[in-house]
Amino acid sequence: MLFILIYIMIIIAVFLVVLIPKSRKTWGYFLFWIIIFLIVVFPNLFQSILRLLYLEGLLRLNLATETILFLVIMFLLFIYIASINTQVTQLRKGILSLLRKETVSKKISIIMPAYNEAENLEDLIPVLAKNAPQQYEFVLVDDGSIDNTSEICEKFANMYDCVKFIRHPENRGKTKAFETGVFNSEGDILVLLETDWQYEPNDIEPLVTPIEKGYDIVNGWRILRADKLYRIIMSKTYNLLQRQMLNTPFRDHNSGFKAFKRETIESLFKLLPNLELIGPHRFLLAIANINNYRITEVPIHHYPRKKGKSYIRVDKTPFIVIRDMLKLRFLLSYKRKKLQIRT
Repeated sequence: MLFILIYIMIIIAVFLVVLIPKSRKTWGYFLFWIIIFLIVVFPNLFQSILRLLYLEGLLRLNLATETILFLVIMFLLFIYIASINTQVTQLRKGILSLLRKETVSKKISIIMPAYNEAENLEDLIPVLAKNAPQQYEFVLVDDGSIDNTSEICEKFANMYDCVKFIRHPENRGKTKAFETGVFNSEGDILVLLETDWQYEPNDIEPLVTPIEKGYDIVNGWRILRADKLYRIIMSKTYNLLQRQMLNTPFRDHNSGFKAFKRETIESLFKLLPNLELIGPHRFLLAIANINNYRITEVPIHHYPRKKGKSYIRVDKTPFIVIRDMLKLRFLLSYKRKKLQIRT
């Protein structure tokens, strides 16, 4: 059983090394399991190494195995504690940013794509528009809905000066809907916000505050996900794969709540068509990270979807995401210039 476990871990390590040839952590992981394998398979070689290192006393006292196990456990415990400490530090910073009530002076455009979200928009738009600061603008993009989303958006655009409405005659996908909103907005800071009402409107202010402090992008980090279990598993897997394959540090790549400097998001959307991805909006953080933009994450609230229908399909969406991720990994390894934004 021990041999089978070690073989499996070595295969995983080799797979990760092939995918991420420049990652020090991955090489360390690979070498660690190779050393464990050699210790188990060639105990005499291990004993010879101890003698060469003048540690033969461990052999005479029959403490070699116990000592190695102790050191391995302590090493893994150290890594775990360091990881937890980093997360706690980031969480503390994020919570503090939420507690601060700072006024943002720049004009802010909130880009809101919608596809058959009539039930949510009927309640959401008045909440956003009634008490919106003067510098806020809401850009609604109906992406070819077949319900009465268009009529609702048009009604509120006529009712509130801060609401702008654009309609796609057919469904073009979320990336194109975001793009339409971006290039038809007027704000200095642009917020991408999904219209399923799973996000807290009051989180807009803490989300955009770091932009005025010098960051190019702020990602909303859903600490407590309120989705169904299968959605959470899919998201966790997606985030893990993207961190490993695209070498990103972010916890919540597919959050539907992000803030950008105007010049940053315009540059990203001008680059996306050249990459030929099916759903490039899922990889905005990874592409921005490759181009050395300053990015941070702040914790945000997340609620269960109460109305409308999610269009994430278990039998389709994961394969689209994996296809795009492998394409990006290939470009990152062999055609990196294609991912670079030219200024």
